Amino acid sequence: MSMRVSSIQYGESRVVRFMFDAERAIERNLSNQDLVAGESQLTARVNNSFGKQDGLVVCDCSIDLTWTITTAAENPEPDVRVECKMGGLVVCPEAAAEENTIREALAMNGVMFVWGKMRDVIESASRYSSTGLLVLPAIDPGSVLEGIEKDD
Repeated sequence: MSMRVSSIQYGESRVVRFMFDAERAIERNLSNQDLVAGESQLTARVNNSFGKQDGLVVCDCSIDLTWTITTAAENPEPDVRVECKMGGLVVCPEAAAEENTIREALAMNGVMFVWGKMRDVIESASRYSSTGLLVLPAIDPGSVLEGIEKDD
């Protein structure tokens, strides 16, 4: 079976800000199972900026994420708090399709690319913590993109 390379390609990614705070979970001696069973709250802001360079449509996608895990219903203070702002570049040749179609595809791919990178960073940080491995949940990238202002 032959494999085709996609017109959409990923460029560099970069961590802008990262904070992993599990101090409360450690003080409370919570296990990984306690945290995995806890209430997870995710908020994410996405910013996409588009441009053109050397015959490519370029999307610079950044996600500003806050993830909290709380195990005690009587105390809303999170046991784990993760903040991560990360960006990445996604590109496609201008000739591949109409520009609006390319932009939509780049925006969706940008969210998936950056989200996956954030997932790796969080897994690495938690792996070395007393919390044990915490895995950022999968998302519907379309739901994250709904309501963000479009570049014209």
